[in-house]
Amino acid sequence: MRILGILVSIASLLNVALAESETNRLVEAFTKVPPCAQKCSVTTLKAAGCELLDVRNCFCSNEDLQLQVSVCVVETCKVEDQAAATLILQNGICYDIPQPSRSAEIIRDVIIISAITFPIIALRFVSRSLVSNRLWLDDWAVVVAAILMIPMVVIPIYNATLGFGRHFWDVDPKNVIILRKLYYISQIFYLLVQGLAKVSILFLYLRIFPDRQFRRIIHISLVWMACRTIIFVCVVVFQCIPVAVSWDQSVVGKCADQQAFVYSGAAVSIFEDIVIMFLPVYELNGLTLSLKKRLVLVFMFAIGSFASITSIIRLKYIVSYGTTIDLTYANVDPVIWSILESFTAVICSSLICLRPLIVKIIPKSFPSTEMSEATRTPTTPGWAKSINVKLASKMRHTSNRFELHSQGGDGLTAADNVIRVEKSWVTETSPADRAASLEMKGRSSCSTLTTGKTSWDQGV
Repeated sequence: MRILGILVSIASLLNVALAESETNRLVEAFTKVPPCAQKCSVTTLKAAGCELLDVRNCFCSNEDLQLQVSVCVVETCKVEDQAAATLILQNGICYDIPQPSRSAEIIRDVIIISAITFPIIALRFVSRSLVSNRLWLDDWAVVVAAILMIPMVVIPIYNATLGFGRHFWDVDPKNVIILRKLYYISQIFYLLVQGLAKVSILFLYLRIFPDRQFRRIIHISLVWMACRTIIFVCVVVFQCIPVAVSWDQSVVGKCADQQAFVYSGAAVSIFEDIVIMFLPVYELNGLTLSLKKRLVLVFMFAIGSFASITSIIRLKYIVSYGTTIDLTYANVDPVIWSILESFTAVICSSLICLRPLIVKIIPKSFPSTEMSEATRTPTTPGWAKSINVKLASKMRHTSNRFELHSQGGDGLTAADNVIRVEKSWVTETSPADRAASLEMKGRSSCSTLTTGKTSWDQGV
């Protein structure tokens, strides 16, 4: 019993010694805190009823208290004092206490999104090789978008290693400026990739549909997308004057209302998705197809705007954008959903072009869109009509003979009354016409029109 009592006494003395050592260390840490930060800490801790000996349990595990102190420090201390107070908080007071972090979530989500997106882009070009040995403008738009998507993958992952996904008071102060710079750059990449994905779909429409009025609408849409993208990029680049204010809080300047910009950008993007989704509906409606076949074609084009779903969901996560000081933690969801939105737009623009590959692997996966010439709507603009009109405009006559007979003239004999007029026609084609004809044949990799039967194949 005596030995047990001695051990208990020793343990008690050690606990007292450790408590005194811990207290001394905390007191020493607090004395190193800049005066402005000391005032914030004392005021907040006193209001919360936290004692000095229990500060690690009372303060370091309470996100609300840490936020209050950190906001006070940011508002009352200089940048260098903020950095000093943050380091003392991390290494001297709240050391070894686990803090919330979503950094691993960012890395995981970005890798998953990338693992889905880039293979689909690759399949797009495999599918393209089955119908053509050249790339069209819509393909090149996706190529440029894919190149710009690489830094959109690298930047969030690298930022996560620097502290993005943690509360800003847990981020190493030396990483703050580089985090803000990379976040600033990633906004520009987001706008460019989003714009290129939509431009790719518009170029696809321009390549498929020959109707002059429809193509004029597509050209107007392309001009709109170019102007809109340039304007939004300029707004992002010059959101703060001077520009360095965007990433360096020590620089004095002014910034635009970021929340207003984000909401307007989201609204415009959703509007564009809806317009792009419904643009080809009128053209497809002109084809006399069964309801099932028409729905297949409409769905095939509508899939290109499914990114609007992610745009709408993203609105939920940008409500607090620009209204919180805790950027490194609060902006995790907006960043992930912005990446998902832009990558989904590229995925959808590529899915439209996978039909040749799917048909090659699973021949019966898509219903045939063949129909008889007699059932085709006469007024439907098609390549056959556009070619015939173009060639007829080049015709001239060299004699005066032509023949008229009844529509059911298959049974006519020599004795039947038939009006015959001597007339012949010669078709003139220039090198430009032949080049246009070759280009038209190239387009037929997406949609072909044949005599006797009309085959509308959205091979793309």
